[in-house]
Amino acid sequence: MSYDYQLRKDIDLLKYKVDELEKDSNSDIHEKVSELQTELTDNYYDQSQIDSQLTDLVSPSEWQEVTFNEDYSAYDEDNTLLYRQVGNIIELQGIWTVSSTQSASSEGVQFGSIPMEYAPAYPIHRRMQGEGLNTYLLSITQDGGLYWSNYGVTSSINLPQETECKVYINWIKEVN
Repeated sequence: MSYDYQLRKDIDLLKYKVDELEKDSNSDIHEKVSELQTELTDNYYDQSQIDSQLTDLVSPSEWQEVTFNEDYSAYDEDNTLLYRQVGNIIELQGIWTVSSTQSASSEGVQFGSIPMEYAPAYPIHRRMQGEGLNTYLLSITQDGGLYWSNYGVTSSINLPQETECKVYINWIKEVN
């Protein structure tokens, strides 16, 4: 039985008992109501405990920088590639670039990584925006590897030096 269902059931029972007590002119209603409320409250978590658990669940971790491979880096000081966790959601966003022109590739080329504890349970493949109309395929592997491939509009072209490669993606972290 779910917590919400049980709570509603107990509240309905409490209301019923209060109604019955109001009909009984010989009883001390306030004392009985207080006893029933205490009984009901003792069966459930304190609201502050619930609030604390919810805060822990949805409080975001600090933004952390992606580890880049040689020839790859954050686009600039204000536009780096960052990741964090919010509850069981992982966010990866920012801009990365390359220090020298990279050859066209339909195979994934690793440009960076995130720690394995943030990695998805299954590989993720999404189109991301490059410069102008160009896009690229971003792949994130189960070991935290970040890969690019297929840069271009209609066919794969070289990834030019200092190209802005934008990233904004979220995924759900598997809970054990």
